[in-house]
Amino acid sequence: MQMRKHGEIEEIQSSTEKTERYRLAAKRSGEFLWQVPLGEFWELTARGIPQTGTPNFGGSIVTAGGLVFIGGTKDEMFRAFDKATGKVLWQAQLPAGGYATPSTYMANGKQYVVIAAGGAGKLGTKAGDWFVCFALPNER
Repeated sequence: MQMRKHGEIEEIQSSTEKTERYRLAAKRSGEFLWQVPLGEFWELTARGIPQTGTPNFGGSIVTAGGLVFIGGTKDEMFRAFDKATGKVLWQAQLPAGGYATPSTYMANGKQYVVIAAGGAGKLGTKAGDWFVCFALPNER
């Protein structure tokens, strides 16, 4: 289990043998705010099996605007979750696995989120040498 603190929110990533889940817990009470499968095996989904989650390697960030960004999944997707509900608000396919913690920065009044997409490694996905950057909308 991995734990990281983000102000009043404490992030807990936990895994079991059968599923990979992303959990967000309140720092003071320790209660889980939400928990969702993280990642998807497309082959299983195509056969009608609900999203199970995939093995993942990578951290997450939480923005002041309430977005949780995380890559790290074997399906090579980069996702933004609503911090309050756990709903996936946005996702994009990366050119290789984003097995890294994303970063955010401001430039000329605009906020960006960037993630290294190097793939390969322990999950055996295709290798890459990308840094992928996305601009956040001005309003959510």
